[in-house]
Amino acid sequence: MAALAPYARDLVTLFAWWLLLLAFVAMKPHLSALEKGALEVLAKGLRERFGARLHTLTLFGSRARGSGRDDSDLDVLVLIDAMSRDDRRAVQDLAADLGIAHHLLLSPLVADASSWRCDLPLARAIEQDGVAL
Repeated sequence: MAALAPYARDLVTLFAWWLLLLAFVAMKPHLSALEKGALEVLAKGLRERFGARLHTLTLFGSRARGSGRDDSDLDVLVLIDAMSRDDRRAVQDLAADLGIAHHLLLSPLVADASSWRCDLPLARAIEQDGVAL
């Protein structure tokens, strides 16, 4: 019986790792077909409008972590090279129009790519949990 003790410890360790893996998989974003569709239309519209100037497009927040509720908003980081006020307004207008059309709340965080501070806590959280679109 004593000879089984090391193997039992190994099995417990293996089981613990398996549980961690399941928890990680469960934390991936669970988006409805409607939400995925709205995000795809948003991404397509932004790529068409800004082309190579669109630096970053990332889903973040509770929906990216997989912990959002059905009524949670869809937070989207949009970084644009040489962004202007008109660019910001265009992103916000597109997100609002899509939100109305799909009965969703899209919340874009729009910033100039060159002034985005990667050292801030929000930026680090987006880097860790965000899902590229």
